Amino acid sequence: MRWTALLVGALMTTVAGLGQLSGPFPAPFDHLAIEYSTRPAQNPVSDLNRKIQDGKVRLQFDRVNGYLRSTLEALDVPIESQMAVFSKTSLQKPLINPRNPRMIFFNDAVAVAWVRGEEFVEVAAVDSRQGVIFYTLNQDFADKPVFTRRDSCLICHESYSSLNVPGMLLRSVFTAPNGDTMRQFGDYVSDHRSPLEERWGGWYVTGRAGSARHLGNTVVTDADRPESMITAETLNLESLNGKFDPYAYLSAHSDMVAQMVFAHQMHMTNYAHRLGDPFRAVSRWQGGTRATPPRRRQGTCGLPVVRR
Repeated sequence: MRWTALLVGALMTTVAGLGQLSGPFPAPFDHLAIEYSTRPAQNPVSDLNRKIQDGKVRLQFDRVNGYLRSTLEALDVPIESQMAVFSKTSLQKPLINPRNPRMIFFNDAVAVAWVRGEEFVEVAAVDSRQGVIFYTLNQDFADKPVFTRRDSCLICHESYSSLNVPGMLLRSVFTAPNGDTMRQFGDYVSDHRSPLEERWGGWYVTGRAGSARHLGNTVVTDADRPESMITAETLNLESLNGKFDPYAYLSAHSDMVAQMVFAHQMHMTNYAHRLGDPFRAVSRWQGGTRATPPRRRQGTCGLPVVRR
């Protein structure tokens, strides 16, 4: 009962003050309750790796987009979820520009990213204990291709913007015609709380927004008047046809509804892990032996967090 009361109280405190979760996580990610880099992964990509090696799944290599389509099918990710990013805001920034955007596809558990001309497909998978885990799949034919874990992605994906846990990042930035970011005009971390007028800078967005203003489909051509980039055409883009060569792309859309769902899902995924990790640490301490008492300090939500 005592621990139930603590859990309920912590949940109420956290929901009431989301900003309290923006500080540093009070325990290392290799804490025995989390073991981010050492515990065997349990997520859709680790499961798919096992199935490939056991011969239960065979990925098909396409000469146009490599393993992209087969990866989406194997992970049950719909092509309709496609979103197009043309700002240079990821690992593949040398390749990315408005004529060669980075495509992101997602479902409830994974996000898959691909740029035409890149050497690998990127995948981020939600692990129930460890947070978001990052993988790449080489775009070279192999009999049994392997998704390789890339903890180096945490250089960017463990930050204030991901609530300081291994998580997802979603930004809206002012973008130059070549895809470079123009941070002198500001940029935004986007989630479901963001006003529309701050969303989708550096992203293609298809669908009708009506009179609502947003930054999607825009590039800054007049540094003295950056707001002039927003026009009726950028606000209500029907499809991606004409924006770039459609060869190799799986869809002509970067749907507005998909963008809104993605923003909500990515933030709440980070939020759930930022809340869950302290509870796992507490549970580990509660189950420990008195012979090896942990050294405690105050953590998020007033709960103790273990360091051994």
